[in-house]
Amino acid sequence: MCKECESLGCEITPIQRLQWLDQEDAWVQDMIRNHDWAIKAVFAEPERRMPSFAYTIGLTELGHPELLAFGLTESSAGALLNALGDRVRAGGIIPSSVLIPPGDVCPYELAIFDVPNPSEILFAAASRYGPMLEARQIVVADPAGYFPWDPAYSYPSWLQPMPGTFAA
Repeated sequence: MCKECESLGCEITPIQRLQWLDQEDAWVQDMIRNHDWAIKAVFAEPERRMPSFAYTIGLTELGHPELLAFGLTESSAGALLNALGDRVRAGGIIPSSVLIPPGDVCPYELAIFDVPNPSEILFAAASRYGPMLEARQIVVADPAGYFPWDPAYSYPSWLQPMPGTFAA
């Protein structure tokens, strides 16, 4: 039983859980078949300092690491991941250890990092790709151009944890 179901007092049987997982897998497969990737969003738990995050599933099949973004709204994360996914589909690479200036992908500067522990965060992608899973995290600067590691960053730094410091 998931923690949310537990806290709400609802029951889910093992068969219902398997049915739900089968539906989720079918949705991901359909999205990859029709769009080359799917985006999985995970909602925040602010009281536990657990940021929201979203990630791609399917870029591995295009020969590229999956992409992960923390601390954005579901629609902002989806727009960002889709714009970067479009670049990958067109043959581009989203390299790690670079800064992407503000522009057509995002109005804010982006920093890209390799994720050392993708299987601890990207559960749906990890179940699909296993040990070959690689991921890159997109860190978004605030409107003033500061990143979470800058003292002047205008949001709580836990909203965008540094790679290797977060596990779901």
